[in-house]
Order: sequence, then C-alpha cells, then structure tokens
Amino acid sequence: MKRRPLIVGNWKCNPLESTEAVALAAATAKATKRYNEHATIVLAPPHLFVAGVAKRIAKTHVLLSGQD
Repeated sequence: MKRRPLIVGNWKCNPLESTEAVALAAATAKATKRYNEHATIVLAPPHLFVAGVAKRIAKTHVLLSGQD
C-alpha cells in the first residue's frame, strides 16, 4: 500500500481576525485542490476561528483539526 502524505497547517496565533482566517481557508482549499489525490490537507486554526473555517471548507477536500 502506498503511503499518503499528511500536510497540516497549524496556524498558532495567526491570523488575527475571523475574516482573515476564512479567507486563508478558502485560498488554501483553492490552492491545494489539485493535490487532493496525492495528499491529505488539514487546517488547524486557533479555536476562535474553528466555526468559521469549518463552514468555509465544509464542501472541500480540506479537513479541519483543533489545537490546544
């Protein structure tokens, strides 16, 4: 079985506003769409932005993770 790379973007304390987080999630989904067959893409935004990011990437190939 071939291994599938896992790419996780842990945003730490960035971005600073919800609108920026949603825009970054949208841009990430668009930019990584062609890699969907080759890698698993995951975003881990700060907890304040999880709901907005989740809504934005809901119908994309990008997965959502949390951080503590």
